[in-house]
Amino acid sequence: MKNECSCDELLEMINDLIDGELEGEKLNYVQSLIEANPQCRAMFHTVSKTISLYKMRRQEIENSIHPSINWENLESKIRHS
Repeated sequence: MKNECSCDELLEMINDLIDGELEGEKLNYVQSLIEANPQCRAMFHTVSKTISLYKMRRQEIENSIHPSINWENLESKIRHS
């Protein structure tokens, strides 16, 4: 593996790491980049945290109670107002 990579390449590799798609030499390479470089580590933590927050919020929305609407009652109230 090469010693340097662009931000776009690093972001792609971090996404692959988070998705569990890396193995072998490439997995070791990405992990070593994250461990050795503060900027890579910050990017990894930022992307990981963003994904985690998104998943938590999505779960909150899926679990929230949505009020049921009685359309007939609503329509009747609108007509009689």
